[in-house]
Amino acid sequence: MGIYNLQGKLLRSTTNETNSRKEEIDLTAFANGMYLIRVRAEGVPDVTKRVVLNCNF
Repeated sequence: MGIYNLQGKLLRSTTNETNSRKEEIDLTAFANGMYLIRVRAEGVPDVTKRVVLNCNF
């Protein structure tokens, strides 16, 4: 899985070592804004989702 900014720069990359279908992502170090999360798995098409981060605390 990769987290990208809107310019396409890879900001963080993780690998799911447990092969679980669920993974938590800690985004507390990221600034407010829009990011792209791309999930890649063998044998299936890539999935890319937009995420808007807006933490005002």
